[in-house]
Amino acid sequence: MTVTNITSLVEFTTAIEATAGGKEPAVICFTLENSGNPQNDSCEAVYPLFDELSGQKTSLKFYKVIINQHPDVSQKAGVDTMLLPAYKVYKDGKGPVKVAQGPNPKDFFDLLAEI
Repeated sequence: MTVTNITSLVEFTTAIEATAGGKEPAVICFTLENSGNPQNDSCEAVYPLFDELSGQKTSLKFYKVIINQHPDVSQKAGVDTMLLPAYKVYKDGKGPVKVAQGPNPKDFFDLLAEI
């Protein structure tokens, strides 16, 4: 499994709708890239972990939204840009049903354990 980049509101909506009917939940990472913002380092540090887990957790679909490139998607998702990276889980066409925010990987692992 790989991480799919979401680059538009249509792709974001499609990713959520694809979870309907008991299909695989979607884990979406909202992050910064090349922003010059101090949060940028903690966001980029999670990429290898996120990529690795996408290969291990085959019962989930993994997506990434780079919010400084697609702010409309992060606004629609209600992302708090002061707490990045943010992880949101969408299930049964709804969500987010679970949320973890901030640079601590433990929060992300805890979120995955709850799905």
